[in-house]
Amino acid sequence: PSDEVRAAALEALARIGSPEGLQALMDALAHDNPNRSESPVRAAFALVGDAAVPRLLRCLVGQPSATLADGCALVLAELEAQSAREAVEDALRRGVVRPTAALRALARLGEPRSLATVLEHLSDPDARVRRAATDAAAELLDPRQPDGRAVAPIRRALEAAQASRFEQMALLSLLGATGSPRAVEILAPIAENADSPILRI
Repeated sequence: PSDEVRAAALEALARIGSPEGLQALMDALAHDNPNRSESPVRAAFALVGDAAVPRLLRCLVGQPSATLADGCALVLAELEAQSAREAVEDALRRGVVRPTAALRALARLGEPRSLATVLEHLSDPDARVRRAATDAAAELLDPRQPDGRAVAPIRRALEAAQASRFEQMALLSLLGATGSPRAVEILAPIAENADSPILRI
């Protein structure tokens, strides 16, 4: 079926709200692409709302496929469900949810308590994970509430990012977002002495 027809069918299943309809949505989520910024399957879960939360939480407690686990984490974040942060972080630690999806979910939830988990992935070997961690940290940091915990992990990631000007720029912005005076000793020399005008700016 066309994308429009499929989206309409998913929406209809969501509005029915029966256990069978929810199971059909879970089956669809198991084959959905978690890397898409928008998904008709996740949009259908938004219509189900809180009634879907227990099933999504059970998904992360078990051992689902990686695609289903990623989808469950993302839907829980979009629903802003209670206990979503704890469930996503636990599933990430157990290797049930892949880091890119988990970090996107934590960014969407926006709870500062997730910052420590996010910072652990700033120096990940996978560039996609590093980007997701940087984006998540940017969502969780607020310079109006200085947080020096982030300075050391960002500094380590910055030292490891010498080959990527884009990553360096993103990490420099994160240092500013910490609002911490400890970041000044890293930023000031770069602002004064960096060979790259872009980095100095």
